[in-house]
Amino acid sequence: MPPETLYKYRCWSEECHRRLLTNNEIFFSSPKHFNDPFDSTIPVRYDKLTKNELRAVISRWLIREEPNLKKHHKKLGKKINSKMKELTDPNISLERMREQREFWNKKVGIFSLAECKDNILMWSHYADCHKGVCVGFDYLKIKKYIKDGCEKWMRYEAIAFPKRCNIDVVISLFKVEYQKEYPVINPAEIRDKNNIFIPITTKSDQWEYEKEYRLILVDRTDCIKILPKNTINEVILGCRMESSHRDEIKRVLKKKNENIELYEAKMKEESFGLDFERVDY
Repeated sequence: MPPETLYKYRCWSEECHRRLLTNNEIFFSSPKHFNDPFDSTIPVRYDKLTKNELRAVISRWLIREEPNLKKHHKKLGKKINSKMKELTDPNISLERMREQREFWNKKVGIFSLAECKDNILMWSHYADCHKGVCVGFDYLKIKKYIKDGCEKWMRYEAIAFPKRCNIDVVISLFKVEYQKEYPVINPAEIRDKNNIFIPITTKSDQWEYEKEYRLILVDRTDCIKILPKNTINEVILGCRMESSHRDEIKRVLKKKNENIELYEAKMKEESFGLDFERVDY
């Protein structure tokens, strides 16, 4: 269960980052822009399946795309055999891995959030060396936002499948899983919509300090979405933030009139950590 508030570290000197507060804008990035080159590149390994497992996986694909194949066993069998030759060819298998990575880059947008507001490294890496801001999001409001997107997604799946068309909705919030070893993803184990996102929600344990959650946007990437009013519930000013930026943020929050709590980060005197002091505006 995610915490009550999830956080985004931002650099206030950048216009696109400021629009998170001024316009409730969040940006869903393609994985290809991430700072970790291994992020969202983990392939589904069809070459690790037995022949029977591969036949079963291909059969599910084909029947989902063409439900009438259930009644035409010979036609289904021929299509399965053709697809099996393709997937077991070593050269095509490598090409398919590259295609999978390119699919995530082109068809999925990701907005990352963090579990904690007091991570010194996160402030350094993503909030302009503590001169930026950390924005808190109400988890229950995010959950409602996702629920609305899922309902739209389900209607689309029922109407448009198998004839696909574009739809850009946020359908889920995933907690990132961190692993020491490079994972092997078996397609026989991917049975539901949550499991299909394993390749883009699994990272090296060297990133575990981020305690990351990911909002997933399907069928579109590198785009802006507007969050509903009152989704933001907290703002924290960095301990090195310039006074002019503090004043600007106070004016923005006053204009929004959404009862957002404002805090200022303070360095602890005798330990490596941050305290947070409530600020009126």
